[in-house]
Amino acid sequence: MQTTLSKVAHRSGHVRTHHGAPTASASLHFRKREIPSLGKLQGEHRVACRRVGRRRGRFALTNAAIAPGLEEGGEDPWKVEDREEEGGLHEAVSALEHPVQRPASQLVVLPVPSYPVQLDEEPSSQGDWQLDEKDSVEDDMEVAPPESTMGMVKEIAWVGVPEMLSCMVEPLLSLMETVIVGRMGTLFLAALGPGTSIFGVMAELCAVGTIATVSVVSRLTATAGGKKQIQNVMDTAVKGSLVGGVAMMIALNLAVWPMLQVLHCDELMVAAVHTYVTVRALGAPAFLISNFLEGCLVGMRDAVTPLKVYARSGVVTAVLMLLLATPVVGCQLGIAGCAVAIATGQVLCTFQFLQVLSRRGLLTVQWAAPLNLDLAKSLGESVGIMAIGTFARMGTYVTMTTVATSMGIVEGAVHKVAFESYYLLSFATEPMFTAATSLLPRDLKLSVARAGKLRNLLLLGSLVLGVLLAGVSLVATRTTLFSADPAVLSFLQTISPALAVMLLASSLVYSIEGILVGLGDIRYLTTIHCTNFVLMLAYSVAIKTFNLGMEGMWWGLAGYQCLRLVEHTVRFATTRPFVQNAIPDPEYVRP
Repeated sequence: MQTTLSKVAHRSGHVRTHHGAPTASASLHFRKREIPSLGKLQGEHRVACRRVGRRRGRFALTNAAIAPGLEEGGEDPWKVEDREEEGGLHEAVSALEHPVQRPASQLVVLPVPSYPVQLDEEPSSQGDWQLDEKDSVEDDMEVAPPESTMGMVKEIAWVGVPEMLSCMVEPLLSLMETVIVGRMGTLFLAALGPGTSIFGVMAELCAVGTIATVSVVSRLTATAGGKKQIQNVMDTAVKGSLVGGVAMMIALNLAVWPMLQVLHCDELMVAAVHTYVTVRALGAPAFLISNFLEGCLVGMRDAVTPLKVYARSGVVTAVLMLLLATPVVGCQLGIAGCAVAIATGQVLCTFQFLQVLSRRGLLTVQWAAPLNLDLAKSLGESVGIMAIGTFARMGTYVTMTTVATSMGIVEGAVHKVAFESYYLLSFATEPMFTAATSLLPRDLKLSVARAGKLRNLLLLGSLVLGVLLAGVSLVATRTTLFSADPAVLSFLQTISPALAVMLLASSLVYSIEGILVGLGDIRYLTTIHCTNFVLMLAYSVAIKTFNLGMEGMWWGLAGYQCLRLVEHTVRFATTRPFVQNAIPDPEYVRP
């Protein structure tokens, strides 16, 4: 095995070199707090660390190249000097003229050669280059990841809950919009259904940008690269998302009439839907940009800042809805007033993200500079693969909305209320998805057994959440919150059992798909979504042919979620990723 340890670099910039001839396969003890960034050495340049003893914060540097003549309790012939290099600030260390004596427990020795080091094929008695379940330390944490069940639950909550709350701002605003428009009349409520379905697809496609950016930025913070490379990612993401957002806005305005024909909108609803889509499309560029900017922060494990940004923007949007759309409080712009409020909130949200990232020095867009084509290609591939699957998955919901709208105004209003309830409640499972995508790849490096434990916790939590959400939906669909129309309420009570089953199954499905993304099985997900889309298109034809009505349509949606659950279960049973896969070698190991 041969490992290249050239220019050990990390975010805080500590690099230690030595003018002497280093040797391999040695181990010295140190206290991590003596060099706080030692656990952040990254990528192929990182040296292995493992815990020793029972005292927290005490580690051993194993198989590092140790300068000859240095032993525990010996001299510390190092001093630090700064120098600029490509990729950010690095610090080099050269020999001190006057060595300093230190106790053995505080000694830190980290000389690194700039040439390949030949290591023994067999691990030495002082440690090997592979991290195991017990002897490991995360790059970005002061201590190893929690091993206890309660510790893992807390970690899931810490990562996922802020992101869940952020994701729920939009459906809460959509719910408020539904309540406001529902008070205007059944016609406007039915008109809102096709409009929100169109923008629901747009929102899901834009969310792919968040997932892709999270993946790229997380990789940079866990490997080599640092601030400069994150700046390059954000420069490319902002430029690309601006172009994509403008294209999306133009496409929505040009295609609104054909889309209304495809959705079989009633002639009485066409004018209202057209106005809503045209006005709300003005916020598309800002919305797409904000998704990429959010991904940068979440990729750096900061889910609190996006929550604050979305909360502030949500409050402004809600106030504008009341001022512009309600007949009692506002100026009675109706459904168009809601569209203006949402578009304004999206622009405000983007400006806040730009301000935060610029203040942190992570966003330095060079508009005149050429685009990084390699980086743009990498982002484009990830976004493209996931976008195809997302488009197919959301296409299923749009197809069902089309079927419901074609049944009549009352059926369209019922579908709008029921789907809005599903859309809102399903976001409660966001912590499971976020935790799976952000924590599972790390845990697979540490231990397959640990990753399996995380998987079990995620699935158990999703099952509990699914049962709770199903119960909430059964109660919510029997109230007059959304509409006082007796016909609407009667239909809602008929389809409420199907909605409950759909929520229970989708809770598990959402968690499992997060696990699959964490495993990198994205192409499988895209294939499944496309296949199921074709099946649901065929079922939509059957609904009309056999006159299955609203109840048949919603039981079809529940069956769609159950089908996905079965498919993913079969995938796990056949691939057995938590059994057959060996623990991946750390990225800094090269055979």
